[in-house]
Amino acid sequence: MNPRGRTASVAGLALLLILVACWALRDKHEVLYNGKTLSQWFFGQRRDFLHQSREQQADQAFTAAGTNGIAFLIGMLKERGDSSWYIKLFRMMPRPIQARLRFPISTDDIHMVALAHLNKSPSIPNTIPQELLAQLAQAVRQQSNPRVRLRGLTVLFLLTRSERDPLVRLCKELLDDREFGIQLEAAFMLSQMGINEKRSIAILLEALQHQEKLASSRSINSYFYGQLPGSSGLAPPPPIGGQTPAQFEKMLRQRVFQALELLGPELNETQEALVKQAKAARPDSRL
Repeated sequence: MNPRGRTASVAGLALLLILVACWALRDKHEVLYNGKTLSQWFFGQRRDFLHQSREQQADQAFTAAGTNGIAFLIGMLKERGDSSWYIKLFRMMPRPIQARLRFPISTDDIHMVALAHLNKSPSIPNTIPQELLAQLAQAVRQQSNPRVRLRGLTVLFLLTRSERDPLVRLCKELLDDREFGIQLEAAFMLSQMGINEKRSIAILLEALQHQEKLASSRSINSYFYGQLPGSSGLAPPPPIGGQTPAQFEKMLRQRVFQALELLGPELNETQEALVKQAKAARPDSRL
């Protein structure tokens, strides 16, 4: 082997050893539950990453870990998964070769699984510290996939009890989100919390006036695991919770009317007239 090749080999081996050492140190500093680290409970056997029984066992581990479990799951919202090229390459390989390779998991799938576990975190009677809620809000804000961002917002809303500031801040920021469906969900949440925000009223009225806005909201309410990064949706999306597109639109319109009713004192005469006109146009959407 020539000197240049030998140097490259030594450098490659050194890098590999550093990565292995970093991974080992990471596990050593993690909380243990029944002899396993939280990372091991989260990923399990990577091929069984989405298996229901594994998910239930992991839920028990994160619940037993308390705030440490919640902090770990929030940290997983920053974890990077495998790239598109690796996932495509893995799928092209024969099964005997696949068995020798690292099973691919996308960043979006990791983040959605973390949110699914967080969604089952007990927040009653114990409230989650505001610091952790703020970290969760920051992680949600940084999600590039709108489906993951929307799911993160709903999970934060579920976990929030007395410490509402991180949720209120996030909702106000997401009123300017590039996806109308996320703007609309943020407006719903602010109205439920009794937060009077003029931008919320504008978004709610826009949803009533433009049917295509409600249709666009539906597309980001579905998530499909095992897709290439950023491709977790299908077109057209299947029924959500057994709802047809028309039923989903009707449900959203009802939520819009409910939110506007809560914000009623803030509406001016023109806005009140628009709401009455929308109700008259769709009498089946009246509450």
